[in-house]
Amino acid sequence: MKKTYCLFPLVAVFTLQALFAQTTKEEVLNPITRTAGVYYSYEAPHKAGTSAPNGYEPFYISHYGRHGSRWHTSESMYEGLDALLGKAHDAKVLTPLGESFYGKAQIITSDAFNRYGDLSPRGVKEHREIAERMFYAFPQVFSTRNGKVCNIESRASTYPRCILSMAANNERLKELNPGINITRESSKRYMYYLCGEEEMTRLRHETKPMLDSIKNADLKPDRLIASLFTDSMFVTANIPNRVQFMIDVYMMASIMQCTDHLDISLYDVMTPEELYAIWDYYNYRMYINNGPSAKYSARVYKDIKPLLQNIVESADSAIKNGDVSATLRFGHDVIITPLAAMMQLDNFGNKDLTRENVSLQWSNFVLSPMAANIQIVFFKNKKEDILIKVLYNEREVRLPLQSDTAPFYPWKEVREYFITLLNN
Repeated sequence: MKKTYCLFPLVAVFTLQALFAQTTKEEVLNPITRTAGVYYSYEAPHKAGTSAPNGYEPFYISHYGRHGSRWHTSESMYEGLDALLGKAHDAKVLTPLGESFYGKAQIITSDAFNRYGDLSPRGVKEHREIAERMFYAFPQVFSTRNGKVCNIESRASTYPRCILSMAANNERLKELNPGINITRESSKRYMYYLCGEEEMTRLRHETKPMLDSIKNADLKPDRLIASLFTDSMFVTANIPNRVQFMIDVYMMASIMQCTDHLDISLYDVMTPEELYAIWDYYNYRMYINNGPSAKYSARVYKDIKPLLQNIVESADSAIKNGDVSATLRFGHDVIITPLAAMMQLDNFGNKDLTRENVSLQWSNFVLSPMAANIQIVFFKNKKEDILIKVLYNEREVRLPLQSDTAPFYPWKEVREYFITLLNN
């Protein structure tokens, strides 16, 4: 097998089964929930993966997963919108659409009270189902037949939504096989690789003026505001930042798919063009702050290297000692997105995109929906030769390595590639 560390070109028609292909505007808008970007709820795959080469069986899985669907983290988004709409209602300056929005906002705000950022029932379901599909896709990994021991190391970021995502996953695995041994931890001790974003935090502050300029130029809130309020003087007095108001409405509309127990949609409030414009802005912002852009990616990847190092070390230990069947990690979108970019899975590491073409070739709802996950599955034969394949959101993706058996790659070569990334 010939090795190369250059990303090879890939051509395909976009579906969520073909993550690396281009995304048209029409595909972003169908379904409209994709405009939620990182708030897009998980979409399970419908296609079985490629079978392993003859003689190879799975024996170990290395995993990193984003927490599942949640309530929005911002109390002010809920409370602020509800208070503003309530004030407009009392002043009788809401249109019929505004009154409808206010009625829904009251229910939404009440449901979200003191749950800001918490895992929702949908989020629990997402992680239980991912665990179940993992169990049945790779039964040898989770088997305890004939005296085999299955030990799983499971660690979560200290945020409750990550801990509960881990619990949902682990609980389902134990239901499917009570003989599995699972060690669960959530500690500051592991946050440096589960949620290390020191450099990315600095980067967000540095890029904010530039991104705010783009946001204010691209987003047009006047139609939305006119559709909700009848009194321009009320708007002037109570909405000092019209673009931020538009974003708050977008955020509330987007998060509703994550709290689908309410069965409320707000997509009658904004037009597809408005939703697309906001999605496009946030997609570009994520590419700059958490992605592979030529200008900033070295700084972004600095925060992700501890996670990649942990992936290599955990795999080395599992292979050498044979005492761990799976290493499960639960964290955040700002970690899994740059990890995929640094590993150059499919075209996620494309560093040469511009403001104009990012949206066509790099999509946040593909990279980091709620419950996004990377599974590196290890296979071996009787000769102890080891192959791996990578699943991104349970769909096979390619590494920038030549392999006669792709999407399966020799672990020796993948490990060398990962070490090269760590040393660069």
